[in-house]
Amino acid sequence: MKTSTENGTFTIFLEGKIHANNSLQFEKEIFDALKKFDGDNIIFDASKLTYISSAGLRMLLKIRQVKNKSIRVINASDDVYQVFNLTGFVDILEVSKGR
Repeated sequence: MKTSTENGTFTIFLEGKIHANNSLQFEKEIFDALKKFDGDNIIFDASKLTYISSAGLRMLLKIRQVKNKSIRVINASDDVYQVFNLTGFVDILEVSKGR
């Protein structure tokens, strides 16, 4: 998993599919990476994310609750954005489509 830190913002680049079979592994990797981060903003770059299930959404919500930080999802494809929109997660997290 690729990450970057710049100006108090931690960016995590999501790739592939996040579903019930791999969401716990993603969650562990993300929490391990966040142990070293003390800034205020967490961004998930979804430009290479092709699918996210409810298990993936729960993972993002857990990260938001545990870290108590601002979380944004950026560069979501139309299909991925639709999952966030239909589940109401656009009202919980700041989610934006890619160009």
